[in-house]
Amino acid sequence: MTLALKLAEEFRAKIKHSPWPFGWAARLAIGANVIDSGINVDISETAVRHTLQLALEEDLIGDLVELEREVQSANEVLYLADNAGEIVFDRLLIERIKPAKVTVVVRGAPILNDATIKEAQMAGLHEIATTHFQRRRRTRHIVRRSFPRT
Repeated sequence: MTLALKLAEEFRAKIKHSPWPFGWAARLAIGANVIDSGINVDISETAVRHTLQLALEEDLIGDLVELEREVQSANEVLYLADNAGEIVFDRLLIERIKPAKVTVVVRGAPILNDATIKEAQMAGLHEIATTHFQRRRRTRHIVRRSFPRT
């Protein structure tokens, strides 16, 4: 998670200055998803940067244009967080999903390096607007974030 937090501002700036901020944020969230420090305990900054760069360059299966259209027109979006470090890059995508109402679901307790309420707060999900945490079934927490309509 520390490495992801270190890289977040650099990649946020790249997203902001990219030709398509939503697409770049989505690609980085996808790239971060393949970096699993539960499996690769000794993952290096160089390896993470390489993986994220590949995510920006490689062909994808799926249609990010359609994804953007769907999430922007949706009344609500459910976002399932996976691993602790990835949630930092998930936030970069969540910041681009406006004006939808985004609900981020994290685990109530970690298995290996799963994102929990602690990591959601470390990633600053509570900073991007009013955040509501709600316990569900003793194994999950829900972070609810409503983006203002623009």
